[in-house]
Amino acid sequence: MWIDPNVDRKGSIIKDNILSGHNKDDHSPAFSLFELNITGFCNRYCKFCPRSDKKVYPNRKEFISDELYSKIINELGAMGYNSIIAYSGFSEPLFHKKIEDMIQSARQSCPEARIELYTNGDALNEKKLAALFASGLSSVHISLYDGPEQIEKFSEMRNKAGIKVDQFILRKRYPTKNGGYGLIFSNRAGMVNPEFFGTGRLPSPL
Repeated sequence: MWIDPNVDRKGSIIKDNILSGHNKDDHSPAFSLFELNITGFCNRYCKFCPRSDKKVYPNRKEFISDELYSKIINELGAMGYNSIIAYSGFSEPLFHKKIEDMIQSARQSCPEARIELYTNGDALNEKKLAALFASGLSSVHISLYDGPEQIEKFSEMRNKAGIKVDQFILRKRYPTKNGGYGLIFSNRAGMVNPEFFGTGRLPSPL
């Protein structure tokens, strides 16, 4: 049985920062993950993503405003947020031209937070990688959609940029011999048609 390593990683974060009581004033638990979708654009159309259907989820070259982003980050800082801030969503965050400034702002407001970035890696290079971590990034998570040959490419990039192995996560998302995509199942709230992948529908909800 394959278990996504994110289960243990996020489990420890929840235990340390959430279950122990996040709000210092009333000891109420806070959320463990704050995900930011900073643009409406992605250069890929993955079958398991809502963006694969252009009619339902069209690509838009729109970006979060500086004012809204600052408001969000400042409010997280005011509450002493110390869990995960993730640049992800149904988009490619590296297409935002101010991504390094945004990470730096988040790090300044939330010095104890874990700042993660999820990317397909298409816009990533050695210089960009180094700049992201210099801005305060905790880890980068690269979804590999093309094949195992990408592992060598990105591993070499990591070595040249001097990034630690545990800060550089390669996620295998390319079709495997059994037809899967390195995913247990990611149904995106019913957007995926199971028959398309030859899995069939579940007899009952899980």
